Amino acid sequence: MNKQHQPGGEGDAPETDLAEIEEMCAVATPGPWFVRHLDDSHAMNLLAVSTVADTGLGERWPDFDHGELIAATLVQEPRYVDCADERWDENAAFIAMAREAVPRLVREVRRLRRLLAATVPGEAHATETSTFAYRFRSPLGGLAADLTAGHMSPGAEDGFFLQIDRQVRLIPPAGAHWRDVHWLAHGLAAHAAALLSLHPEGLTVRVTSLTFPLAHYRPEVAALAMDGWVRQQFGLPDRGLRVAFDVDERGGYVFRWGDGTAPSQTTLRFEFSVAENEAPPPSGFDLGHMDVRGDRGEASSRDRTPDQAMMIYLSLPLLMDGLRRFLPGGDRTFTTAAIDSSFSLTFRRQKDGSIETLHDGMVIGRTSVEDLASAVYTAAEHFAGPRLPLLPADDAGREDLEKSLAEFRDFVARLPEENPGG
Repeated sequence: MNKQHQPGGEGDAPETDLAEIEEMCAVATPGPWFVRHLDDSHAMNLLAVSTVADTGLGERWPDFDHGELIAATLVQEPRYVDCADERWDENAAFIAMAREAVPRLVREVRRLRRLLAATVPGEAHATETSTFAYRFRSPLGGLAADLTAGHMSPGAEDGFFLQIDRQVRLIPPAGAHWRDVHWLAHGLAAHAAALLSLHPEGLTVRVTSLTFPLAHYRPEVAALAMDGWVRQQFGLPDRGLRVAFDVDERGGYVFRWGDGTAPSQTTLRFEFSVAENEAPPPSGFDLGHMDVRGDRGEASSRDRTPDQAMMIYLSLPLLMDGLRRFLPGGDRTFTTAAIDSSFSLTFRRQKDGSIETLHDGMVIGRTSVEDLASAVYTAAEHFAGPRLPLLPADDAGREDLEKSLAEFRDFVARLPEENPGG
């Protein structure tokens, strides 16, 4: 990009400046970047900025991959890069830091502007950010995708959207294949809890384009592109979504989803939440709700007469502990109860080993054992992640949920071994 940016003056539009900064961040090599301490061909120090963390080995050229280097602040032989004040280390550290810091600073400026605009009567402010692009490239360059998206406040949508979490939504690109939409949603869901901690009011991600080469494409790449876009734009930590090439694997590529398992292909989704009218401070006895949606129906403890809100921190362990006993066993049915509520769910085993989820005799969905357990665990983790740290360490509800969640996590991880038939 050869465009020159002059210092802003009185007549400049500050929002345009931010958009240009965002554009430059979006088209640059994805972060994080690291400082590398290497040696040139003459065993003289070489300072560089890299997409790969420093190994501590001080590799000597040609024993490092030049394709991993972003920039250099010292190249001594030939003496191509140097600076008179000898601040090679400091300059490399600054460049690496800026890759993460600049996007975060832009987001903070936008957030402060929105707060300022909200305090000024009659001040108009945009509901949607400008869109910016993210380019995903897999190891060896075999898989690729370009994703362009922006985000807005919930309620600003002007049409169809997918609900990922109660306040996290996705608007897929027009005409997208359903498999791509499924994996885009998974990439966003991996960060739903963290996004809500940054945006308690919620947010909607609008994907304007997803492009990819037809050769070697796998729809799972959409999840990795969304994961990269979210981490880059919101400065969120890596959740471990990966792809690697394996010559022994059918199809060549092996995908990893952070917990070692692929996301559920079922449409069954659980959601657990604290009731909106609960007053602070948070307590393990707070009331909350369960929502379940499947391809054949849905059930919720909300908006019922009499009220069916339950002690959610105590009811969740009952659900997970009960499923942990029921799913690998031989019982035909299991009904979970809720604390301080008449709301219940029934799970019914079929002859083929699949499980039906029912409420008041109505089938919500039918899934495999693994998919049901994964759906419950994923929703419980998304609920507990931002909520449990708000409770006192000795809170009874926190202790019960932490214990049950840890045991259920181990149970879900063992399921493929205990149920090899699928």
